[in-house]
Amino acid sequence: MLKLKVGDKIYSAWQNIVVTQSLDRIAGGFAVEGFDIPASLVKVNANDLCTVTIDDIPVIHGFIDKVTRTLDADQSSLTIEGRDKAADLVDCTVAPPYSWKKISLARLVSEIASPYGIPVSDESSMTATFDDVQAIPGESCYDLLERYAGKHSALIVSDARGGVRIINRVVGNADVDLVEGKNILSASGLVDYSNRFHKYIVDGQHKGGGLFDAEKAPHIQSVPAIDSLVRASRELRIIASGQEDDASSTALAKWDAIIRAARSNDLRITVVGWQQKQNGRLWQINERVRVFSETLAIDEANNEFLINEITFKYSHQGTTTELSLLPPDAYTPKPEIKQKDAMGGLFG
Repeated sequence: MLKLKVGDKIYSAWQNIVVTQSLDRIAGGFAVEGFDIPASLVKVNANDLCTVTIDDIPVIHGFIDKVTRTLDADQSSLTIEGRDKAADLVDCTVAPPYSWKKISLARLVSEIASPYGIPVSDESSMTATFDDVQAIPGESCYDLLERYAGKHSALIVSDARGGVRIINRVVGNADVDLVEGKNILSASGLVDYSNRFHKYIVDGQHKGGGLFDAEKAPHIQSVPAIDSLVRASRELRIIASGQEDDASSTALAKWDAIIRAARSNDLRITVVGWQQKQNGRLWQINERVRVFSETLAIDEANNEFLINEITFKYSHQGTTTELSLLPPDAYTPKPEIKQKDAMGGLFG
């Protein structure tokens, strides 16, 4: 059962429920709808602090964003939508200071999140520090944190209790497999090659190589990364954002090929209920799950997927969970970019 707690009041008589958690969004969200509910019985307003639980397990703790009341000749309805506290990190821009020196990811997240009353739990294996962190003018708090978390294979997600967690990528396994004819209610699989290429090349320049004329600076070109499953005529050249060295350019080309290949496969599966098995755990993001389906042409040699988004639903059609799945390679961390010596083109 889903309950919405606002102040000291708990509301549970909802006809439509949607709760979403995602690896790609730091804040989970919810929407609940009820019909013919007198306004005097549900006194809620946008900006109210709220908690959403499923079977008494917190799944959202944050604020109500929207309250919509409608009526027509037949009935009235009340819809309440909200997100985790971490939504403030998505919506708000970075406040001064805009740069930090010699700082760990956990400390950076804590300093950014502290003004919003968001506690931080570091569950990652990351121990390195950043020599220099620079915010881009107008950048949101989350965009800044995501840029630097991605450098060290970490993810930042809501803890569903008003805080955020710094976690490693892919931290566990689901308790059950997803099997056609057994626990898969419905499914769809998309294979989209429109953003894949056969050859990936990173182009750049050595800074300072031409001394006085940038056009004469030595040209950098990575070793091509090849995706053998794509026709040979498709080629993508990526312009380097800085003065990457040869090895970094090659690693970047390979990473882009891996990410695009993994994200060309999108699998969505709906199961009955909100628990992985009867009286078991709720479905969780950032866990591996095996999928067995002949209809979706899933090769059993490559049938392990990562749960990157979960949507718990309830309506007149029943109680379901929609799982969005991607190959684990879709979250391969971007390689650390090493800059070529600024004077390398002149003396080295």
